[in-house]
Amino acid sequence: MRKTRKTTTHENAVSPVVGVMLMLVVTIIIAAVVSAFSGGMTTAKKAPTIDATCTIYNDGAWAGSSYFNFKVNGVSEPIPTKDLKLMTSWTAKDGTHNSTSISAPGNVSYTSLNTHYYNPTVYYQSPIGYGPGVAQFTAYSSSGDIQPDGLGTHTYYYAQQWGNYSLVAGTVLKETPINYEGFQYFNTVGSKYNFVYGTDIDAMQATLGMDWWHLQPGDTVNVKLYHIPSGQIIYNKDVQVQGG
Repeated sequence: MRKTRKTTTHENAVSPVVGVMLMLVVTIIIAAVVSAFSGGMTTAKKAPTIDATCTIYNDGAWAGSSYFNFKVNGVSEPIPTKDLKLMTSWTAKDGTHNSTSISAPGNVSYTSLNTHYYNPTVYYQSPIGYGPGVAQFTAYSSSGDIQPDGLGTHTYYYAQQWGNYSLVAGTVLKETPINYEGFQYFNTVGSKYNFVYGTDIDAMQATLGMDWWHLQPGDTVNVKLYHIPSGQIIYNKDVQVQGG
């Protein structure tokens, strides 16, 4: 008896072209989901750029001409100081060292301001701003004037205080020590007039840290600007101290 072989026909459920297209579609969908997810996690603001020149001078004399000066040469966009931390750190030749980190005060109160001394009573947030980017930049007399912000007696306008102005081309941050602190330039721990060592803080001490007068010509101070929204350091310079 002759056996009849059955012919079996194999049919593909989906053609190869359709299969490849489905795989491409799935791949594109997955890529889109991953991109959207990663994009949602990237919330940091792009850091602005700044070009600036910083000078630190200590002549070592009572009532001398020592100063901290930071001049903005240019920025990619106005930079509010409320979005910045100014950080300084240093070690002097004699081994004395210190550091500071200055932000806008969390609340406008006496205790949150970094500069304070007496006769006249003065409270403000250093460093003080002058020129472009500062709403008001004419200093009051050193005898002090009552401010409209109700914080008592200040030497400078509220708009000049760190956290209340922006850095633009031409903005200058400048601080000098008060005469009361000059007594410590000779490395004598004590008080001069109404400045009490270890209690009162003048603008130079607020900006550079306690015992800053130990810095001598040739010493180096590292100065940084940290941009809080982006989490980036936008200025980082080692500044050599000058002196007379």
